[in-house]
Amino acid sequence: MRRAILAVLIAAFLSLSSFQSFAHYPDIELLDALDYLIDFRQNSALIDHVLDDGIQPPAVSESPGDSGVNPVFGLMSEFESEFQLGPIADGDSETYGAPDPATEYLTESPVPVDLELDDTVSSFADSCDDQFDGFFQSPREVSIAEEAIYVRVMSEGRASVREIRSLDLCAGRSTLELANMPTSIVENSIFLSVWNAPAEVEISGYRLVHADDSATLYVEVIAMDNVLGASLEVNYVTDDLYASLSYTGFFDSDSESLLLSEWLTVTNDSGKRFENAMFSFSLAELGFGHSIPSSVTLPSGEKRLFLSNDYALSPARTIVTAEVNPDSGLYEVTELIKVEGLQDRGLLIPFSPATIYSLDLDGFVSLCAQGKIHKPKEYSWFTVRTLDQPDVTVQRVKTGDEVTGSGSIRDVSYMINIDNDSPEPVVVTIYEYMGTGSWIVISATVDAKPISHSRDLSRREYATFTVEVPADSSRALFYKARIDER
Repeated sequence: MRRAILAVLIAAFLSLSSFQSFAHYPDIELLDALDYLIDFRQNSALIDHVLDDGIQPPAVSESPGDSGVNPVFGLMSEFESEFQLGPIADGDSETYGAPDPATEYLTESPVPVDLELDDTVSSFADSCDDQFDGFFQSPREVSIAEEAIYVRVMSEGRASVREIRSLDLCAGRSTLELANMPTSIVENSIFLSVWNAPAEVEISGYRLVHADDSATLYVEVIAMDNVLGASLEVNYVTDDLYASLSYTGFFDSDSESLLLSEWLTVTNDSGKRFENAMFSFSLAELGFGHSIPSSVTLPSGEKRLFLSNDYALSPARTIVTAEVNPDSGLYEVTELIKVEGLQDRGLLIPFSPATIYSLDLDGFVSLCAQGKIHKPKEYSWFTVRTLDQPDVTVQRVKTGDEVTGSGSIRDVSYMINIDNDSPEPVVVTIYEYMGTGSWIVISATVDAKPISHSRDLSRREYATFTVEVPADSSRALFYKARIDER
């Protein structure tokens, strides 16, 4: 191929300069001269001189008895002699004259600027020519490096990946080697495309080879010409790239405030090393989306935490809840940190793990709450269960049960006694089970004073009552409710 390219360059040069140099040789055809330059290796020095400025043609060495005339191509050997020593003067074969202007320009002048190639392109073309042995040769093996990678982590350990890889190809068939592919890649999700290619590149197929801890993708391509500076885009889906959401915080009971941080944890078990990748997240089951603003390196087998948001929330204080078991009538008493007054009701993700710290009496940081965030979407509050077991006891006694109407409606009454054995006052929220049907609270009092009740929209079968109990004291709650059991 290189000789073909050289022939085109020489033909272009001669056509641009003049045909006057051939006026002296009416029996020499231009195509004969080109054929001579291309097909005979002894003329390589002449070709190099045309392409490389400053290289002088070597002297002709003749063996004893050699007349300088090739017995088959005598005309062309004469042309070579005249090119080096000057044209033969008319009528005198032994007298040599000076070269004509066209020949002198060809042998002494540099190659015109418009025929010179860029160093990088020329070097790449030379390397392709050195390897070329026909358009249908065995495919070259070409390693394709990553230039950019974008990762969108989705639910259930699945991720969508978009890779951009640099692509330089010689004309003909090549096998592209794409190393560092995920071992858990979904093979039928692979899509390949070439862009910014100066010549047509056909993708004829691919195969995926798995190793113990890595995978390699081999792509078969055919380039119609040399390709330099193009890009190969690879899109695919992989498993075993997990993302989870959690919260950590610091609770200050004196100022009734909670500093809360939202964290994304990514665990990479895909078998691929993500180098300088741009990560984004779309966790549908949580209704959560987020993008990391800077590139990330995440080796296989490792996990990394990303800070998503920081919140300063108040008021935040500890409360006690007592939820009745509808079968046994016993109460489960727990202590919670409750944050109220959220202006953005969609601020936090319900049921996400939360770990809360605080300062103990000696001034050291200690774990005070751990569990999942309980946050009804309709409300502007959330709770996290503490590790403390409150010194609160809750018991109830049924004081009335009347059937009214057709027998499906009942009026029930209870007395709930709340004992606080701690040295601090507590606020206790009582959860009373009313059933899955329709119900209303007719009355509710504490120390003969009416109190309000509420219906938890996330748990419609419960009525809630809030009672403040002083330190080392007790309070009694009386309520009456009408329950439709149909």
